[in-house]
Amino acid sequence: KIFSSPHPLYYEISAGTVEGGSDILLWQETTSTSIVFSLPNSVTSWSGLHVHLIVKAITMGGVYEDIKGYIQLPK
Repeated sequence: KIFSSPHPLYYEISAGTVEGGSDILLWQETTSTSIVFSLPNSVTSWSGLHVHLIVKAITMGGVYEDIKGYIQLPK
């Protein structure tokens, strides 16, 4: 568990093919602790692709914390 709070959290997730990018997903909001998304048609080759993620956890009062990471898709 990365984020914890005694208060409800909501999350904003961005994903891109480069660090800090959002060409896959731009600030998708959710209250769920998981999310499923697909690659857009503009990504023509996903073999071994690094998908860079930013997840921001936000309280209802607007206090937030974020974390960056990436996943590598299988070849």
